[in-house]
Amino acid sequence: MIVICEECGKKYSIDASKVGDKGARFRCKACKNTILIQKPEAPQEAAAPSLPTPSVPPLEPESHHAPEPDLFEQMAEEPSRSEKLAKKKKRIAKKAKKTPPSKTKKEGGIGIRLKMLLLFLIIPITIIAAASFLYLTKLSGLASSLIGRSMGLVTEMSESIIAESARSAAAQCGIYLDYNPSLTPEYFDSDFAFRRLAQKKLGITGYTFLFSLGDDSSPSVIWVHPSPKVIGEPLYDVMKKDLGADFSKFKGIVSSVETGQKFESGGYFSQKDREGKLREKYIFVAPIEGTDLAVAATTYIDEFTLPVSSLEHDAQVTTEKTRNFIISILAGALIVIGLIVTLYSTSLSGKIKKLTDIANRISVGELDEEIKIKSGDEIGALAEAISRMQDSIRLSIERLRKKR
Repeated sequence: MIVICEECGKKYSIDASKVGDKGARFRCKACKNTILIQKPEAPQEAAAPSLPTPSVPPLEPESHHAPEPDLFEQMAEEPSRSEKLAKKKKRIAKKAKKTPPSKTKKEGGIGIRLKMLLLFLIIPITIIAAASFLYLTKLSGLASSLIGRSMGLVTEMSESIIAESARSAAAQCGIYLDYNPSLTPEYFDSDFAFRRLAQKKLGITGYTFLFSLGDDSSPSVIWVHPSPKVIGEPLYDVMKKDLGADFSKFKGIVSSVETGQKFESGGYFSQKDREGKLREKYIFVAPIEGTDLAVAATTYIDEFTLPVSSLEHDAQVTTEKTRNFIISILAGALIVIGLIVTLYSTSLSGKIKKLTDIANRISVGELDEEIKIKSGDEIGALAEAISRMQDSIRLSIERLRKKR
């Protein structure tokens, strides 16, 4: 008589003659399932005499001990696939008792939620932030470059205007002196026509003035100047009191024309304005041909470059506003993307965790767990597949029981 365990499918060979009228019970050695054996009915024979059958005392109904060795013999066969599955199921069940399916320990590696945050939040935001930083850096560099080039062009134009003013005044004074050879330096300032040619307004506070070029025996003297107090005074004495530490720059510009090193000369020096603020000034010296006289044109250079400086300030303000605007957009995008990714990853990981819990329960024989996940994506398809697998396992067990 062959008996099959309903749980693991292990086969046993039982001596039917040793089974009593009330049947017998024994525990499966593979899965520890209690197997109930009913006494098979004897076949009807016409001429066979009835012989007394030795009765085998039944085992205790609630006994969990294995029957005596002479009650049955295990079939001599290699471990079947069902036996291996039974052992694996036993190990899974033992592990499930220690760790509930809902709290199964994660395998090594990072979770899907962290992966989604990394792939769809941290990396994109890092790339956007780097691109924004490079954009702002390039924008600021472009603005500074344009302003710098504009400032350079305006400065060159300003220097050219100042130089042309000095050359023009020197040429006109030379022509006037050619037609009035009797006019001496002492009367230059009192000659209204000559003074108008030698002294002109330049920019806002700038002007031209006339002086004589000095040498080793005689100093340079101012003969036409907007300030009557300095007329007839040595040029270097007047400028030394006014310029202080920057006098050497001024003297170097004028002396190069006096010594004949340069026909014309120009350069920068610093001078205090009426408010006492130290500002950069440009001077250009143009000699009057055929004489020992020269005309100098000078003015504060920022009077010409002030509009460009204002433009530079406006560009800096605009760049700062643009940077703040981009940072605000980046922060807003970070918050929105972070919320979306966090909510979606939480929902997705929750569904996967639930399906994993159900699969663990199915693996230990709990086939009544209902799968309530409804989704139109791959997670929904996976839930349907697990549900079909659950139904298939349940039907297979029912069929096996019916066959037995």
